[in-house]
Amino acid sequence: MPRDELQLNSILWICIIFVLILMGTAVYYFESKHINLADQNAYPTPTPSRIAREYTVFYQGGVFSPTNMHIHQGDSVKFQNNANTPIYIAHTRTSTDAIGLDSGGAITPNNSFTYTFNDEGVFSYYNNFNDTQRGSVIVRP
Repeated sequence: MPRDELQLNSILWICIIFVLILMGTAVYYFESKHINLADQNAYPTPTPSRIAREYTVFYQGGVFSPTNMHIHQGDSVKFQNNANTPIYIAHTRTSTDAIGLDSGGAITPNNSFTYTFNDEGVFSYYNNFNDTQRGSVIVRP
């Protein structure tokens, strides 16, 4: 083998050994800094924050629209009276979850009543002036 080729092979082997030593050192270093991924406290998960929203139920022509609504805990529903006659929002007698959902009196035309739902469940309501006009709000966590 010529001397230049032998010298080139020696340099190549020295470089390979050097790279292997660097890799071994990196493995040793990073292994000592190892975090157990099974440890739940190693990376705390952020609690998602959700901004409460306000939804609107419109009343017009003897109908609540939408009739059934799905919302989250902490959200509010505004009952907007767009009719020419007053309405009175009250919880249905069979819905114990909806106790407290009551406008406390007549909502005159072009006015509204807002209620914040802090508990999960199904909240059924009706127009106290005409109990055939009904709706419900389904509240999930």
